[in-house]
Amino acid sequence: MINKLTISLLFVSSTFLSAAVMQEAQSAFDKNEYAQTVKLLRQDVSGYADVNHHILWGQAQEALGNDDQALSAYERALMIDNSNVDVMIALARLYKKVKMDDDAGKLINDLSTYVLSPAQRSALSNLGSKKESLNNFRASAGISTGYDSNVNASAGAGNLDAYYQDLGLNVLTTDVAGSGFVSYKANASYVHELGEAKGFYAQGDANFYGQNNFSASDFDTYYGRASAGMGYKYSDYSVYVPLAYDRVYYLERDLLQTYAIAPILNAVLNKNLLISTGFKYQIRRYINENDSSRDDNVLGVNAALIGVMGKSLVYLKGSLEEYSAQENATFVEKTLFSVMTGFTYNAGKGYSLGGNYRFRFAQFTDPVKPDSLLIRRDIYNSLNLNASKVFMKNFQATLDYKFIRNASNYVPADYNKNIMTLGLQYNY
Repeated sequence: MINKLTISLLFVSSTFLSAAVMQEAQSAFDKNEYAQTVKLLRQDVSGYADVNHHILWGQAQEALGNDDQALSAYERALMIDNSNVDVMIALARLYKKVKMDDDAGKLINDLSTYVLSPAQRSALSNLGSKKESLNNFRASAGISTGYDSNVNASAGAGNLDAYYQDLGLNVLTTDVAGSGFVSYKANASYVHELGEAKGFYAQGDANFYGQNNFSASDFDTYYGRASAGMGYKYSDYSVYVPLAYDRVYYLERDLLQTYAIAPILNAVLNKNLLISTGFKYQIRRYINENDSSRDDNVLGVNAALIGVMGKSLVYLKGSLEEYSAQENATFVEKTLFSVMTGFTYNAGKGYSLGGNYRFRFAQFTDPVKPDSLLIRRDIYNSLNLNASKVFMKNFQATLDYKFIRNASNYVPADYNKNIMTLGLQYNY
């Protein structure tokens, strides 16, 4: 008992002593007394297990011009915490400085999988040479399998039968259909800086998603999107104006195509906070002549706050959209308000956790029944949770769960579903 108490007291004493030395060393560093900083940290053996001890040591050695000693200090810090982004950026910068380009390239590649603050991403971007853009091309491809408890978004045969009988209609209804599925996706993005016009760049993006259902093939889905635009970046501000084309195959037919322009303005408010605002005008046209009465145009605005808190990326997004009909079709014109909040947490060693919640309110202009004064309203809620693991540098395995509830006073649109997915993705 005495021995345990003695050990505990020694541990507490050394911890307080190390903290006091660290505070003194930080004070010396702030006064530009870099040699004194190194001396204090070298003598404080009890602080050798603290990653911040070695980070400050590296910064002091770097300020003294001792690049080799700084490298050693940062490498010790990385051994203690191998997912510390600031240490990795400091090491990559020093590797570049001392011409260890292969080591710098490896760290830069590793950092592309991490959640970075605007300041960290800016520091990383500055490591690129003027002749080559850093991470100017990105691509990913993935395949997933899962189960959707209500792949046809049905309100249930009982509810639908009662609704149509009340209207005096004889309609063949479908019950809730659960189905396993396999889905696949591919994304690519290319940014080209225009050397002749400083600050300007061109960007192109392509996205594809497909889902095949095992027992409900009528609801197989294929979606493709291509966009391209011009952007300009100055200091902490950037603006990007893309034109986009989307196409959707659903319900066993080539269903819908859209054309859109969606300017975006980004501003870095501080080293950990970014704000984004945007505008969208979209033309949506149904391809089949039997669906063409549902053609509409969409006018919308959106805004987002994105911040970094420690090892977490958090965000809050909101949008307001107005749908206007081209013809007198039911349930086309509406006002849509959406809010989404979420996070991604970097747990270290390639593991990350994430989640988001989305609320959407839709106010239509049409009543729920022809002889009713009750206007249709939908309230959509979704909760999404996921966990992922990066391995072999470029591969990512993800387990994802999503719950959706669309509460509507228009019975055919009232439904809920659960979706579970296990996926594998390759990031280039």
